[in-house]
Amino acid sequence: MDIMRQKLKGFKDTLVFGLSMLSPSNIRKQIRELKQKTYPELFVGFFKLFFYMFYYTGYFGVYLIKSVRHGTYLFVKKHLLKHCKHFFYVKDISSAFCFP
Repeated sequence: MDIMRQKLKGFKDTLVFGLSMLSPSNIRKQIRELKQKTYPELFVGFFKLFFYMFYYTGYFGVYLIKSVRHGTYLFVKKHLLKHCKHFFYVKDISSAFCFP
């Protein structure tokens, strides 16, 4: 139960931090900071933004695909394969064969 509270608190803190970044006063402050930057700093920041955006989008996509695939495997193993007498598992779930 303690682990669940920690995870919930971490999620809540992350959500509060994300919403505070979108507050009008913080946006005004960030615009003031952007106006003080030089062109090379803006150029580097622009490309860092796009690099991290694509990196974390790809990372999340891989995580999501792995999670869905693992969940599908567990579902098939638990619910569908209990009716099979002979089950041949070859490398991954897409090439699994069930003979009743």
